Amino acid sequence: MKRTTTRRIGIFGGTFDPPHRGHLQVALVAKRQLKLDRLFLVPARISPFKEGRKSTPMRHRLNMVRALQKHDSAFRVSLYELNRRRVSFTVDTIRYFRSRFKNAEIFLIIGEDNFRLFSRWHAPDEILRMCRLAVYRRKGGIGRLPARTDAITLNGKMVDISSTEIRAIRRARQSMKKWVPKEIEQYIVAHALYRNGRETKK
Repeated sequence: MKRTTTRRIGIFGGTFDPPHRGHLQVALVAKRQLKLDRLFLVPARISPFKEGRKSTPMRHRLNMVRALQKHDSAFRVSLYELNRRRVSFTVDTIRYFRSRFKNAEIFLIIGEDNFRLFSRWHAPDEILRMCRLAVYRRKGGIGRLPARTDAITLNGKMVDISSTEIRAIRRARQSMKKWVPKEIEQYIVAHALYRNGRETKK
């Protein structure tokens, strides 16, 4: 008899401007705890919560996210949102992955900061029908999960850094070694990113 298994797919999105050790920690914990076959890192072209803020050119963000793939063989980078020329709504991304992996169990991986805003997302109920939320705690703990979700709490080392803070560290000409993987630090320096609050076109 032919053996069939349901694939387990994780989706982890964000602007990744830049990706940092916190992102990597979340991805590694999610892959292990959820027993994922694939974890897709999905850099956003335009985030609905960050309209009006100029992001680093997407080729740089994409290259930095791709550098994270070497940390686990299950990691993949999806260009779905980067290829769209409009705001990236998570519901559209989930629809895409649901159509691509029809029989898979899909997990949307988010941080607690985004989880607290989940009711403000576009079509949150549809998202919950198509996948399960996996929430990584941040400072202060997650607390009670809304009764209408069956969200999973991801347990790992507390994430205590943000991309905004790393950009500020870089502008202050302080070391980023503690906060970003070596390959990301090297890329940032090589392409002179985040030096003056303006992103280079190099």
